[in-house]
Amino acid sequence: VMSIADIHQKIIENGNSLVVITGGEPMRQEIAPLIHLLEQDGHMVQIETNGILWSPGIEDTDCYFVCSPKTSKIHPNMYILKNTTNRVYTKLLVGENVYPTQPDLKGGDVIPFHAADFVIPLDTDNEEQNKRNYALAVKFVKLHSKTILQVQLHKQLGVK
Repeated sequence: VMSIADIHQKIIENGNSLVVITGGEPMRQEIAPLIHLLEQDGHMVQIETNGILWSPGIEDTDCYFVCSPKTSKIHPNMYILKNTTNRVYTKLLVGENVYPTQPDLKGGDVIPFHAADFVIPLDTDNEEQNKRNYALAVKFVKLHSKTILQVQLHKQLGVK
């Protein structure tokens, strides 16, 4: 367990201008005080979240969000920020056998309201299935012209 002051000090020592808070679900913790400290020091802060939880005080920061929904239940504040700021980016997996609310052409309430900024083909460790998932991802990007196709480069290169 580290205090906010200890985390802040480690980040200052590291010297990076971008700080990404991720791992598990960062919104399970009260992270706004840390974000405020980092922003006061000139850091840009990004939160990687599945979007179902909200940490009090986050709305008073200037942090960015990369939201990767795993269910159809997204916290209302994510919708508000997505539609009123340029601070929420949505990243979705595309494949034949993913969560029913992901953009695998099965529908769900995440997609119409929370348009995808990035899509990633689902990796199943099955070469034939992965080819089909990649084709679905390309199809999705062609249907949604502002969506960017991403690949997991480390997997394409065989890096573990």
